[in-house]
Amino acid sequence: METASRATRARHSALRTVPAVERLIALPAARALVERYSRPAVLAAIRTELQAAREAVLATGAGEALDAERHPADALLDGAAARLREERSSKLRRTINATGIVLHTNLGRAPVAEPALAAVAEVARGYANLELDLASGRRGSRTPAPPVSPSSLPAAGRLRAPSGPRTSESAGRSSPRKSRDSSANQSLPASAGR
Repeated sequence: METASRATRARHSALRTVPAVERLIALPAARALVERYSRPAVLAAIRTELQAAREAVLATGAGEALDAERHPADALLDGAAARLREERSSKLRRTINATGIVLHTNLGRAPVAEPALAAVAEVARGYANLELDLASGRRGSRTPAPPVSPSSLPAAGRLRAPSGPRTSESAGRSSPRKSRDSSANQSLPASAGR
């Protein structure tokens, strides 16, 4: 029984080494974080770090759960700063599509052409007539006609997708329901149509 109460006292003593929120938020490093991120965001990150430190102390039963090389406040603020940077950083990263699937849903579909990126960047630098018809001054549509005609697009851009749902017949596979006279409906090789 004596060892259990001694362990409890050691844990409580170790928990006292974890600084209070008010002490951390008053430090110059925390004030710099507040200027960069906002007070509520910094407070939330500090509270998360403090909770993790308390859990580590309780798990080990001693203050060595905190970084012994530096003052605990500095270590906790560094952890809060790292947490804030991670939360605010973009999760998207450039990748290499080595799947063999050209338009891969999980890899952002397809790369955007440089002229399209330049056009988006140009419009995004300021206000744009998203729903304003400049000719009439009235509210317009978010889906205006394309600025280029389909005939001015490269050959690949003029290809038309087959209309309607894809069936086994449109995919060129035989279907058990086809009649014997359906051979006339089958696709011709590319050389036969020339």
